[in-house]
Amino acid sequence: MTLKEGFNRFIHFFRLDKKSPFVCDWIDASNMRAAVPVAVYTLITERAMYNRTVMLWGLIPKDLYNAAFIVLAAASVQLLLFAVLYLSGRLRSHKAATISSYLFFISCTIIGQGIALYNFAIGKQVILFLPMVAWIFALFLVNPVSSTLFSWISFRLIPEYTNNRIVLSNYADRIMLVFALMLLVISVARWVSMVRAAEAEEQLRLMNEKLSDTSIHDELTGVRNRHGLHNDLPRYLNRNLIVMMSDIDDFKYYNDSFGHDTGDLVLRHMAETLSRSFGKDSVYRFGGDEFLLVLPEWDEEDLVAAVNEWRTRFRLFECEGKALHLASTAGYAVGNCGSEEHLSQMISLADAMLYEGKMTHKGSMKGTVFDPSQNQSGDLKKLENSLRSGETDTLTALPNMMYFRSKADLTADILRASGKKPVLAYFNIDHFKDYNRKYGFEAGDVVLIKLAALLSEEFGNDLVCRFSDDRFALITTKDNIEERITSVSAKFLKLAPDSRIALRAGLYELQDDSVDVSLACDCA
Repeated sequence: MTLKEGFNRFIHFFRLDKKSPFVCDWIDASNMRAAVPVAVYTLITERAMYNRTVMLWGLIPKDLYNAAFIVLAAASVQLLLFAVLYLSGRLRSHKAATISSYLFFISCTIIGQGIALYNFAIGKQVILFLPMVAWIFALFLVNPVSSTLFSWISFRLIPEYTNNRIVLSNYADRIMLVFALMLLVISVARWVSMVRAAEAEEQLRLMNEKLSDTSIHDELTGVRNRHGLHNDLPRYLNRNLIVMMSDIDDFKYYNDSFGHDTGDLVLRHMAETLSRSFGKDSVYRFGGDEFLLVLPEWDEEDLVAAVNEWRTRFRLFECEGKALHLASTAGYAVGNCGSEEHLSQMISLADAMLYEGKMTHKGSMKGTVFDPSQNQSGDLKKLENSLRSGETDTLTALPNMMYFRSKADLTADILRASGKKPVLAYFNIDHFKDYNRKYGFEAGDVVLIKLAALLSEEFGNDLVCRFSDDRFALITTKDNIEERITSVSAKFLKLAPDSRIALRAGLYELQDDSVDVSLACDCA
């Protein structure tokens, strides 16, 4: 260890290094709480000592003696007033708190101790003033350098000065030295322990703030998530809003063709460009590649202009030297948000418009008006049913991949909110191509239809879909999942006992909403 390193460790051990604003405020608050009783005690003590020490005028000039009492009283009054203002929150200044405290410390250590020694010299009690000096070291947080200086002034320099006019016994001198060392040890130990406690509290606070920030922000993109939307609800109530839902066209293609790392870059690019065009406080990652915009007091003309500007910026994206020419489809709802339910309905309406746009023309933007005075749940249901007709697998009558992607995050959120652990199960059939070649595609279709029926029977209350070919997926709870899949697999083997086909399944637990559905399927 070098000399510099040793010096730095010494400085840090005694907490003499630079402190954060939080620790400085913590020290100031502690000192100001101690200042009120100490300042009041000092004023009362001064009054008592002045009445009893008139005869001291023979030892020192009367004007000087009066001036000393006035200065000490003024230092006590200013400390008391500042402490009251600080504790009430009217004046919070670290620099002012330090100056106010040190004015009082200097007055006590020089003037107060001098008066106490003169009082002792004529046979009076010194007990009135010494507690006030001791409180500086025992109650206030004073750094070791200052406490060493003040203790030396109080118990060495001042006695030596007063010895020129009055004689203190060697016994009194030794007592003063012992008292000074005791107070110095107390002051330094208290400073180190209390500052460490302040630093520990700051670290805990920073960790809590980080956890809180993480809980309301999407880790990948940095914009707010659904929890953040819930926290922001009060600023949207009783206001005219445009709620827009937008996602990335053919996002799975980018993931499959370039890898999920590139997919993450695309998501970040979308979040960044949306934030630049609409403001980061208005952007939420709703799940997967879906982003929600909540725009208070916007009109449709401003929205169209902003979306056109954003799409130009969003389209410009390169990966491995190739321009990907990104595109997005959007749906929005315009209306007044009078309650949390209204906002939820507007989001559902915007989501429905988004998928209606995807059914007709990718890259489009479709909008509608939300009327809170009417019950639009029936209209929303009709719209959802009409959309679902384009999101249903024609062979098995199960929802298809598009519908699954649109509802997977919401389904998982509902399960988590009810205290359950959502799991994504992904299925395919071993040797299914051989089965089709041997028995024909019609026989293969029968197997797929019967497998869909088995999955629906076992997981009837869950989100079950057919992705494509012989691939199926569902979201269910973790409870007894392996036993339920084993049951389906056993029944499936009986469908074609003379063939080699068998059901294979993989599981992925959806612990939070940060994992994209496509990625979860790949992991499963």
